[in-house]
Amino acid sequence: LPGMTAEVSLLLGGEGDGDTFLVPISAIVPGEQPREGFVFVFDPDSSRVKRVAIRGRGVSDNRIVITEGLSAGDVIAVAGVSFLQDGQEVKLLQP
Repeated sequence: LPGMTAEVSLLLGGEGDGDTFLVPISAIVPGEQPREGFVFVFDPDSSRVKRVAIRGRGVSDNRIVITEGLSAGDVIAVAGVSFLQDGQEVKLLQP
């Protein structure tokens, strides 16, 4: 109706795109090269985190569109990632 406003965000994929995931920027550890980054994926069997290389495609509302490196069901660290190390034992925080 006249006078109404709306804000819309669209993420469009191209042909052949696989699964993509929206990840908070705070979860990304920057790499040494441009467009290189890492996340820490939690392994419930060992209670340890593993540093995993990821590739992103863009940013949307303080989240990065991840195209490579993650799978559905992965649990990633989203806070304190600058203090984590590959293979470090952690305790999963349950909300």
